[in-house]
Amino acid sequence: MKAHDLIDGRRVSLAELNAREQAFLTDLQRMARQGVSYFEVYRTAVGPGSPALQGRNRIDRRIVGSPLYLVARDIATRVGIRQGLVLAPEHQNETAKAPKDAARKRSGVPGSPRATGPGSGAEPRMIRNERRTRSSLRGHRSVPDTAAGTGCHWSPGRTVPP
Repeated sequence: MKAHDLIDGRRVSLAELNAREQAFLTDLQRMARQGVSYFEVYRTAVGPGSPALQGRNRIDRRIVGSPLYLVARDIATRVGIRQGLVLAPEHQNETAKAPKDAARKRSGVPGSPRATGPGSGAEPRMIRNERRTRSSLRGHRSVPDTAAGTGCHWSPGRTVPP
């Protein structure tokens, strides 16, 4: 393997890679051919501990420009495109058609900010510190129907009236 054509059209020379780095790229290509999950290939290609990161856990400009990183990321991206998890470069302009923030549109999805208005059919989520009354807990699995509204003492841990 002397050169690799990246998905963006650039050609990367692999002549300066040592045997260990070439074996790493060969392993990535084998994983891609075997149909290994994109997430596993990506983690192996450019995740922490990857040879493409040169023993580091962070990415800097020098690493991003290295041939090993570019090819490893390209192999992982092609796997993601093949598995339908990554948008191919030729379809990048189609992202403008998708809504940028679903919360700003009336989605009708229960629990979304715009779907909780009157008549939406969706109940807003209860605030954590909101006080619950016995009548609101009627039918709850820890409160028997006989205890609700009878005037007897009830605590959350008890399932029967005293």
